[in-house]
Amino acid sequence: MGKIKKGILGGFSGKVGNVVGANWIGIDYMRAMPASVANPKTASQEEVRDGFKTCTRFLLQFGIGNLNVMFKPFRVHMSPFNAAMKYAYKNCLQGSGLVHTIDYLQFKPGNDNVMSSLSVTPSAGSVNINYALSVTPSAAEVENIPPQAVILNIDKGECISAIDSLDDYTTSQGQISWADVPAAWSGDDCYLFFFYTNADHTKIYQTLVANFTAV
Repeated sequence: MGKIKKGILGGFSGKVGNVVGANWIGIDYMRAMPASVANPKTASQEEVRDGFKTCTRFLLQFGIGNLNVMFKPFRVHMSPFNAAMKYAYKNCLQGSGLVHTIDYLQFKPGNDNVMSSLSVTPSAGSVNINYALSVTPSAAEVENIPPQAVILNIDKGECISAIDSLDDYTTSQGQISWADVPAAWSGDDCYLFFFYTNADHTKIYQTLVANFTAV
């Protein structure tokens, strides 16, 4: 049984005959139930499915909470996770057939040139993040905003993050010592995703990515 929420002109939820009504991210929609589902599993279908599976695995390892911050500005009629999926599939997915990989260095949303360089110097149980801001109007906007950081261990499929908690930042150029790297990560292949958002995370300025081996 379907339930009309806002009168006869409003959306409805539930099933009426072969029509289903629902609401998704504030959008009312109706769809007809298919009489049958065709699933011939063609080579093209399987290739697309494997690509989505590869992107999904990466994004879940990156962390839903981290994606909610990084992709909050892109959630126009879609969730941050769906926006991240769209970005990863278009910009980071490599391979063909049933063999796909992620180019982690291309996972860098944000088009404002606020940073000019990024490097990582690992040490036992920590990393030193070396970065510099650009001399641009956008960079001036983030001078007094702490950067955000996520480290993804691609060997173990684990991540750590510092969202709104990197306190030792400078206004133009600096080094941050982050001492939360697990000892069990020693020797593992890791990526640092370092990015700037505004205070309420409704804008992402730029993301830079650096590859390193944990110590």
